[in-house]
Amino acid sequence: VAVEAAKAAIEAAEGAVIEATAAADAAAEEAAEDAAEGAAEGADAAPEDADSEASEGDQDDEPSAPRDT
Repeated sequence: VAVEAAKAAIEAAEGAVIEATAAADAAAEEAAEDAAEGAAEGADAAPEDADSEASEGDQDDEPSAPRDT
């Protein structure tokens, strides 16, 4: 009877390990997808930021009109 109980406990533990591994794999996959989406969004926004900074820079670099003295 003790051997059967031990076998049942081992099977239950193995099942828990399998479930925990599957949950960890799913969480890792979701985190990787979120990171990829974030990187893609950042890459999409980068050209817009560069364009706006370049246009701001162009405005700052223009010489001022000469002043009447």
